[in-house]
Amino acid sequence: MPSYWIVGATVQTIDMSGPFIEGGFWFADQPNLQIEVGRIQVGDRLIIKKGFASPHIEIKAIGTVKKIENFAGDLLGIRMLFVSWLDLRSENRIIPSRGMFSAVHGPFAKNDDPINDVFALL
Repeated sequence: MPSYWIVGATVQTIDMSGPFIEGGFWFADQPNLQIEVGRIQVGDRLIIKKGFASPHIEIKAIGTVKKIENFAGDLLGIRMLFVSWLDLRSENRIIPSRGMFSAVHGPFAKNDDPINDVFALL
């Protein structure tokens, strides 16, 4: 059974949701997040969110991890996740933030509240 992860799309203050969704990939650029990212497996579901520093976040995309590789080799230690995305940017899908303002949240099960919030919108 896949795990569900809610992830951010900001890389060095730049919103990368467009390039991530259109390019079919995702990564976290911060070295301190690589342990969490390392727990994500092929078949897991990713949900890209954008935080508003408010009680709500916007859901930008939902996808399935298809492949995982090291980005720029082992020196950087950043994992690149290749993802088949469903683009939701034009849908204006807003859910309660539940305190999820950092880059990686999870793993969640399909019936956990944050995941129910996301899929209730579909």
